[in-house]
Amino acid sequence: MAGFPKWAYGSKSRVIALGDYLSRRFVERAKGYGADKKAAGGGWSGPKGGDLKMESPGQNVIERTSVVVFPEHGGIEARFTVGLPAQGRSIMVGCPRTPGVARVP
Repeated sequence: MAGFPKWAYGSKSRVIALGDYLSRRFVERAKGYGADKKAAGGGWSGPKGGDLKMESPGQNVIERTSVVVFPEHGGIEARFTVGLPAQGRSIMVGCPRTPGVARVP
């Protein structure tokens, strides 16, 4: 359960609006943290990844697949990708820049 009041997802239009709002906030916060930027690539064996991405909302408020609201129980599902920091084909386990692991917006 996400903890939103029932009036926030009480009708179909409010479910759509809440999902759209949460998508916009997620993308905004990820950009604010700098989590949407990949590590500077250094070729095949150089560092890469370390980014957190979600479908960027457009101008219109529409039903989105990036954040799904379940009015039956008040839950939400956020769909995003995390590019784990890697060098070559190996994940850099001790890398300090792992935005999706430490804090998700």
